[in-house]
Amino acid sequence: MVNNDKKRRLLLLLITMIVISLAVVVIRFIRNTFSPTDIDVISLYITLAEAFGLVISLSVAIFQLIDSKEISRASFITELNKSYVENEDFIGLYNKLQQCIDGDCGLREGTYDYFTESDHDCLADVKKSEISNYLTFFETLYILYCRGGIKFQIIDDLFAYRFFMAVHSRIFQQRKLKPQPENFKNIYRLEYKWMYYHSKPKNKVLKAAGHTKDVYSARLLINLVEGDVYCRLVGITRRAYCRFMKKFLGINISPKEYSGAKTPSDYIIFRRDTDEPATSV
Repeated sequence: MVNNDKKRRLLLLLITMIVISLAVVVIRFIRNTFSPTDIDVISLYITLAEAFGLVISLSVAIFQLIDSKEISRASFITELNKSYVENEDFIGLYNKLQQCIDGDCGLREGTYDYFTESDHDCLADVKKSEISNYLTFFETLYILYCRGGIKFQIIDDLFAYRFFMAVHSRIFQQRKLKPQPENFKNIYRLEYKWMYYHSKPKNKVLKAAGHTKDVYSARLLINLVEGDVYCRLVGITRRAYCRFMKKFLGINISPKEYSGAKTPSDYIIFRRDTDEPATSV
């Protein structure tokens, strides 16, 4: 907010300087061209002063309108966050996922947490309807994002961790996102776009406390379905699919090597079969 105020003050100063400069140029031009009388000059000064005041008034009005929009947007985000934190099912899911991240869910023996690579089913007592409702909340965020109502830089601090820890968790993927991908296209698309947002150097990586790994790249949704299915869900080309795999999984294949029936893990097996360097997902 402080940066925005500085930008507005600088912009207002710039507009003022431009208007004054134009006024000086106009006065000099009229004096040198038409040889006006003193009365004409005074009238010209008055007219320019009125125009100057009008420009300043319009600038202030525009800035006030921008401020009111930002205040409304901030109020909306506050209400959105309130609807999340006051939902007992959401908070219950969040706590169970955080326990998994912390490795103290108590449902399995031995060293086992959120980041453990395993085919074991998650044993958490969570209803499928609770997972669907949680995902629907973020589908709403995606729709608002597509319509220009919100931006990632506005919602990131509040919702990024809550989103990625859920959609990259074993339980969400096993019970909903893998068996029913067509029902959650917006989740696949939101993850795709939010991943690219977080890949920018200026944006933070969502590391959990005490871990060197991060929740936003723990188990990507691209691993759940075949290439053609993923491209259709997200609405991307095979070239974009290959670019995404290279950037976030380290799997470097060309569009010519792409096969719509393969998942990223199939390409790893392919690399090993041909004695090329293998990359872990």
